[in-house]
Amino acid sequence: MEAMTNSFAPDLLPDEVHVWQTELDRTVVEVHDFFSLLSDNEKARADRYRFPKDRCRFISGRGQLRRLLAHYTEMSPEIIRFVVGSKGKPALASERNPLALEFNLSHSGNLALYAFSRSRPVGIDVEALHPERDIEKIADEFYTPREAASIKELPEPERLLAFFTCWTRKEAYLKAHGEGLGFGLDRFEVSPLPNAATILLATPFDPAETLRWKFLPLKVPTGFAAACAVRAEDDRSITLRQFTLP
Repeated sequence: MEAMTNSFAPDLLPDEVHVWQTELDRTVVEVHDFFSLLSDNEKARADRYRFPKDRCRFISGRGQLRRLLAHYTEMSPEIIRFVVGSKGKPALASERNPLALEFNLSHSGNLALYAFSRSRPVGIDVEALHPERDIEKIADEFYTPREAASIKELPEPERLLAFFTCWTRKEAYLKAHGEGLGFGLDRFEVSPLPNAATILLATPFDPAETLRWKFLPLKVPTGFAAACAVRAEDDRSITLRQFTLP
């Protein structure tokens, strides 16, 4: 991964996806600085959090998103304006988005990921591996029968990562679409195997969907699973660049 410096603002090319990794737990001074960048609506949302840690993580996540968007749009972070789709996916207001910039974000615990592309819907998801969950029961309830069976067939030490690999791939695809979990995790099928060559296996609601999307291999810290889906129906190769915020 590349680390960003104050003078480093990478160009985002049409056939690239940039993914940024950062931590949400920041110093009091940093959180104060991030808070100053937020809109009135975001500040109100922050104040509704019951626990200080959750409030600070929200502020940090939104503040760092604004700073990243400022790099790509060459705008001041505090004037960036968002619109929200009918299913809750945020986007840049069109009058302030000359590059047709698409973005998505996800966080789990202290880790946050941000994905950026140009004119290509993109979705990202990260999840901490929680061994205390009854993953086989959840897979039976929410996954397709083949997905659930694939996880159960693995040696027990490999099942936890496979379960969350499956979950993050499904979430990333739905988020790229702008759909929520209400669409149904069992309406399409992905491979739960971390090193699978083909990720999106079946989309019965529209068979051509399997040809429209690519899943990019992400590097994340041990103890997490993550996935990034991007629309690429023109069959052009997509280059992933990953960065870390210090």
